[in-house]
Amino acid sequence: MQAGAFLGYSTFGFLADRFGRRPVFIGFLFGASLLVPVYGDSPTAERSFWRSAPGGFFGHGYFSVFGALLAELFPTGIRGTAQA
Repeated sequence: MQAGAFLGYSTFGFLADRFGRRPVFIGFLFGASLLVPVYGDSPTAERSFWRSAPGGFFGHGYFSVFGALLAELFPTGIRGTAQA
């Protein structure tokens, strides 16, 4: 799961620059909504192992947008302190 999460964090930025943050964010959320139940329904440890990387990719990858997305919610003058 951590390998998939790392790839998801890394890939999200490139995809967001290419296609825009909103569509990529929605795509990752949609992918996670499909894969997390599949991962949770794994009957054996082996299946759980093989399903964990795609689940980590989509289920964790979209967190990399939160810094930029949350900063845009506040006026420029207070962006550095508003999130903290």
